[in-house]
Amino acid sequence: ERETMMGYQTGTLTGIKTWMVERGIRDRIAVWYLFVEKEKQKMNKVILNGVDLKIEDVVNVARKGYEVEIDKDCMAHIAEVRNYMESEWMRDDAPAVYGFNTGLGKHKDHKVTIEESDLHQYRTVLSHCGGVGDPAPEEVVRAAMCVRLNAFCRGVSGLRPVVVERLVELLNKGVHPVVPWQGSVGACGDL
Repeated sequence: ERETMMGYQTGTLTGIKTWMVERGIRDRIAVWYLFVEKEKQKMNKVILNGVDLKIEDVVNVARKGYEVEIDKDCMAHIAEVRNYMESEWMRDDAPAVYGFNTGLGKHKDHKVTIEESDLHQYRTVLSHCGGVGDPAPEEVVRAAMCVRLNAFCRGVSGLRPVVVERLVELLNKGVHPVVPWQGSVGACGDL
């Protein structure tokens, strides 16, 4: 019966309600409202996977407040890459990788030890966090967060999964950083 109901008038919510009313199924109207709410939640969500984000998706997240969700396979890949990095690359004898275990710019030849890693990361962010001008509008910040999260889904940034999860949570709860219109760095996407 659910398949019949779902297929009525190409499965539209109006079609389902019509199907129920035509059959005098008044007692199922409450079920219909629950179904509508569940469908609205699905409709107001964008699943990010690093591959097929459309401009309409970004606009819906930025302007209409749609929530984002990371594709489960992408989260698994992000975790897999991070585990690999921790086991193979987060040790002092690992080969030099620019910005990961070396300094940046003129400090590119300085090897960063595991012991120095947290301080190195802190200093890198601190040295690149300058910005001036009025704060960007909320929709611009939401769009930037959405696009950045989508890039993280490719699994090449080496982030801990909890970082991605927190960014999703902040975006979905409407917690946005203040981002000045004029920033100091435009070269590195992961900063």
